[in-house]
Amino acid sequence: MKSETNLKSRAIVLSVMFVLLILSVSYLAVTVIWKHDSKAFAAYYQQSRENKQAVDDFAAMAMRSRVLITSWVYMPTNMEDKAALRELQDSEFPLLRDRLIRLIPLMNKRAQVALTFQLEVFDSLVEAQGDVMSSLTTIDDYDNPVNALLAEDGLQQTIIPQCNKILDALENVQRDQQAELYITEQLQVTSAVTADIQERVVVLVIFLLACACPLYFFVALNPFRSMEPAKTS
Repeated sequence: MKSETNLKSRAIVLSVMFVLLILSVSYLAVTVIWKHDSKAFAAYYQQSRENKQAVDDFAAMAMRSRVLITSWVYMPTNMEDKAALRELQDSEFPLLRDRLIRLIPLMNKRAQVALTFQLEVFDSLVEAQGDVMSSLTTIDDYDNPVNALLAEDGLQQTIIPQCNKILDALENVQRDQQAELYITEQLQVTSAVTADIQERVVVLVIFLLACACPLYFFVALNPFRSMEPAKTS
């Protein structure tokens, strides 16, 4: 009798340990999957922010170049703006172009097409600005009415309209990116909340099963007692 009782007790203990092991492994697997999904949402959100920031910087640069080239034409003694325009063309724009070229493949198809084209347009814009800048390098150039007229014509007829078109195109990209960023942010928050709720539910289920397992196996094995021979008086 004693050996049979010990056997049943060991069976219960081993069965409970086995079930708890299965539940623990399942919980670990589910947790890893949820954390992976959460990290994926976070990474996508961060990438979306980086993409949008690059486009915002491109728009700001286009607007700034418009202001600086206008200053070059109408303010011949503003050497600070002239130096800033040269810095924008020679250093800032090449860096931004390389940055955008790296990020464009990570954007949606519409943004890829728009940005690739607008980078080419801005390249041609820089060339047009260079023509105006080279025609107005000295005070004598500004005093020459033909030079001044041609430079102003190039500014008003070519450079400013191109800048405006670039800004309009970038505004459409920015609008799409803002909507995408908002949706991604909401999905990230929802995913985090859902994962937290699901994790709590899994923990609760494991706890309840852990409590119920001993009782279940006790009831399942208890019928062996009814098979014991009745004691005779």
